[in-house]
Amino acid sequence: MALELHGENAHEAIIYDFVNARIRAERKALSSLSSSSKQDVSIREIYTYLNSAIVELFGIEQLIQLELKIEESVLRPIHSTKQEIDFLHNEGKSVLYISDMYLPSSFIKNQLIKHGFWEEGDELYVSNEVGFTKESGALFDLISENKNTPFKEWYHCGDNKKNDHQVPKQKGITTKLLRSIQYSRYELEWIKSATLSDNPLQGVLMAGIARTVRLCSEKSDITDMVSDVIAPLFVPFVAGVLEDANKRGINRIYFLARDAYIFLQIAKTFSASYPDIQLSYLYGSRRTFYLAGIDHGTREEFNRIMGGAIRRTPKQMMRRINLDVHLLNDGLESFSIDQNFYDESLTTESFELFLDLLTDKKVLPQLLHQAQKQKEIARHYFKQEGMFDPASTVAIVDLGWTRTCQKSINSILGNTKVFGYYFGVFKDRLLPNEAGDYMAGFYPEEIIWSEKIDRSLNSGFVAVAEQVFAMTTDGSTIAYKRKGDQIVPEFDTKENSDIYAEEYTKKLYSNTVSFSKEYASFHWLMTNAKSAITACGLNSLYLFIERPKRKETIIFDKFKAGNNLNDNEKIITHLSPRVLFQLLKSKLNSHQKPPGLLWIQGSIAYTFGQLGLQFYYSLRKLKEWASN
Repeated sequence: MALELHGENAHEAIIYDFVNARIRAERKALSSLSSSSKQDVSIREIYTYLNSAIVELFGIEQLIQLELKIEESVLRPIHSTKQEIDFLHNEGKSVLYISDMYLPSSFIKNQLIKHGFWEEGDELYVSNEVGFTKESGALFDLISENKNTPFKEWYHCGDNKKNDHQVPKQKGITTKLLRSIQYSRYELEWIKSATLSDNPLQGVLMAGIARTVRLCSEKSDITDMVSDVIAPLFVPFVAGVLEDANKRGINRIYFLARDAYIFLQIAKTFSASYPDIQLSYLYGSRRTFYLAGIDHGTREEFNRIMGGAIRRTPKQMMRRINLDVHLLNDGLESFSIDQNFYDESLTTESFELFLDLLTDKKVLPQLLHQAQKQKEIARHYFKQEGMFDPASTVAIVDLGWTRTCQKSINSILGNTKVFGYYFGVFKDRLLPNEAGDYMAGFYPEEIIWSEKIDRSLNSGFVAVAEQVFAMTTDGSTIAYKRKGDQIVPEFDTKENSDIYAEEYTKKLYSNTVSFSKEYASFHWLMTNAKSAITACGLNSLYLFIERPKRKETIIFDKFKAGNNLNDNEKIITHLSPRVLFQLLKSKLNSHQKPPGLLWIQGSIAYTFGQLGLQFYYSLRKLKEWASN
């Protein structure tokens, strides 16, 4: 109310003084007017006790109407409660609604009708109009007398432990305490962390939005995770992208397949506020960009595009850039190695030999020839998609992490350069002079989050984010090919493509879009996205990755992560006590995951629950203490 009355740019003292005045007015009204027969007050009575200067400025009627307007704008129907009431109505029973509330019964009834809760024969009792409250128990007595119904025939549902459970239960009423509609552990963290934000209201709004998305949908662990972990990370990021692009005069944004597809869906919900920005989807991947982005075939270039080669084979890494490994055959003799090398997992030492082979004078010309072919078809595709349009100022959006894709895209484009937006970046990333200008949702070097985020990024988040948080229905783009006068993408098989993955993807996108729509209704959130990521999204990320609940890890039971290298790994796996012991013994101080174990904490929680995680962290602390 204060923000709407005084404007978002009003000094914080004015905003908080209004809040203070409204709270004090309610307390004064209650202390002045309460009696044994009048246990609650109405909204009109509250405003008669409001600070006189505020009343003079705006008028009581305008203030009351504004409060009712805002109440209506943020009320949402809880799915599980609606189901409960629908069941009773279908059984032919009427429902009697009881509320300890200062709002008018006419307003409350209109909301019940609007959201489909009310049927003919239902009744409504509101404390400020009948004079009695549930809290005192007198409202239950009044209704029992009016309806001539003994308490033993009642069935009462509510979410307040005292007023809806303890008080009626003492009277012999059968009660059902609705426990599943409270704030989640993530949302409570945001509210606690509100002081990290430029506006403490932010944590409350974000918690309210997440709770809304959870409770307005059918109960699901997937929905809970999307609402509390994925959407609070991704939605503010996209809001920040559009705000920044608008300020920079960027009028065309390409969302890179596949990781940025979810960002595109979020951006579409915001697009009406940014009519001058065209949103596009660009098919591509490491396989279509990396080799095509090679300029000179230097050792440094190959080292960059072959990142992540350790424990993979030369054959797999050549497949990563769409080349047959036998293109290297002419260089084998120079290094006294045979073709068995192609199938051997690379070590730190043998990776250097692999780079030597790639840049050998007998091999390099063939690789550069293939790179030029890939570059030409990629340039045709980029031109087809409008990236060379002289009227466009272009940016790309990607999940992260090293910015090698932006480097490759700019190399393919030549003189045309694109700006880059990344959800997150690694410490080992290309700088602007190497890959082009960019902005990220967060950086590992940010002091307040550095240790937590660095640990989380190295504890499984990348695999979780790429393969699950940003899951799509498409396979990865493995090549471009000509089809008539068009260049079309060719797709690999999808890593996760069963019925469960389809159900997950559907809930991922529907709930993320729902979160986006709610988020967009608060202008302050749209224009302060960075703060929302820091105070809420990264808070949830750390809690989720480091302290997962078993029910959350079960979501990942069937999911695998891979890089189109035929070496897909399960994100979580069932651990034997022996494997856990070996893990704890050898990896407690290491950020490098053991082979075949992408998300260590997730696997521990999945196998042993919270006790296993507590044991893991206790031993890690002990080892850290001993090493110090």
